[in-house]
Amino acid sequence: MELILTQHGYEATAIGHPLKALSQVFQLKPDLILCDIAMPELNGYEICAMLRSSSAFRETPIIMLTGIDGFIDRLKARMVRATNYLTKPFSKGELLTLVENYIGTADGHSLKLESQLAEAFSHKWPSLDSEEHDLISN
Repeated sequence: MELILTQHGYEATAIGHPLKALSQVFQLKPDLILCDIAMPELNGYEICAMLRSSSAFRETPIIMLTGIDGFIDRLKARMVRATNYLTKPFSKGELLTLVENYIGTADGHSLKLESQLAEAFSHKWPSLDSEEHDLISN
């Protein structure tokens, strides 16, 4: 995931633990957050709810990532005010389209970009060949 986004002009910094991700997200104040639902200690719904309770992230797009595409999961994401929902595995094109829709292209054609994506992943991404946890910024 980090490689795909860096190849398209975005910076990436690894975050491996949900609690650390929370503190880093508050320090970095990203423009877009990707948050896996299935994580140890705190799940993505809890993280999204915590972020939404802060005025710093009330308007920040938060995209929930999951391997489960069920109605209940989508409903839970809406209840914590997630902006969107992306089901894994997803393609490189789907990821880039999502990022560009919310923060523009890395070359700045769509929006002024000082953007960062926060992700806390707890498992392997088979379609992307990456086990790293990423915080992505431009």
